Amino acid sequence: MLKPYIDRGEMVFWVSPADSSPKDPEELVMYGDWDGETGIEELRLPDHLPSQDKDKLLTVLKDYEIVFSNKPGKTNLAVHTIDTGSCHPIRSRPYTVNVKVMEEIKRELAEMRELGVIRPSTSPWASPMVLIQKQDGTIWFCVDYKKLSAITIPDAYPMLRTDSLLDCLGPANIISTLDLSKGFWQMALDPDAVAKSAFTTPVGLYEFTVLPFGMRNSPTTFQRLINNLLHGCEQFTMAYIDDITIYSQDFELHLTHLATVLGKIQQAGLTLKAKKCQLGLPEVV
Repeated sequence: MLKPYIDRGEMVFWVSPADSSPKDPEELVMYGDWDGETGIEELRLPDHLPSQDKDKLLTVLKDYEIVFSNKPGKTNLAVHTIDTGSCHPIRSRPYTVNVKVMEEIKRELAEMRELGVIRPSTSPWASPMVLIQKQDGTIWFCVDYKKLSAITIPDAYPMLRTDSLLDCLGPANIISTLDLSKGFWQMALDPDAVAKSAFTTPVGLYEFTVLPFGMRNSPTTFQRLINNLLHGCEQFTMAYIDDITIYSQDFELHLTHLATVLGKIQQAGLTLKAKKCQLGLPEVV
């Protein structure tokens, strides 16, 4: 006797693309590398600098010590909107998740709630949570916004071309790169976008209060913010989304340029991830 067929839904332990990364950064939102609140002590000064130059560089950095934190800042210079026109809310069912990773999901959700980047939701919108295995065997907590992105009107704001950055760096003799701490999380969503950001998990429905990493238009919104932030500094800075490059022809001028940019970052309420910043180098890789 045949047993009746029961549709148990989709089962996901993890999704593991061949290259261990999503093909389109606008389709998945990734989290899961929060490593506590540390700051300036993680900065690495370049070995090639003379001791007196290291002291000068450290003086500038200490003047803006507040901007170096793994905890995302919060800017009031811009908010992100999601324009879906007249489309009705899209609602996806949660994937069934292997019990082996349930505790990991709960931990990630708890950490994001503690940071204030998500909250429980009653939104009619719902995108599914998925998991992706990294090369080291750990997992990324992700949200699949593919369906939402498909109905989102694109933002035509231009992104930086890599060759433009290389052209600017050509005559530079000293370079620093600054990396924002979970950059997108430092910009708020407007109320309508908060509702559209909602994602469904095996343990409930949540929504973002800040800009998710992989939605359509997330990169362009953030690029516009950073370009506006660096207005007036175009002769010695370029930025690609949340990575800022400062370049100068000599060390003393570079200290001035660095202080100018750090001051703007501080005024904007943004923070930098110290261990990912590279300072005072003759070149960057």
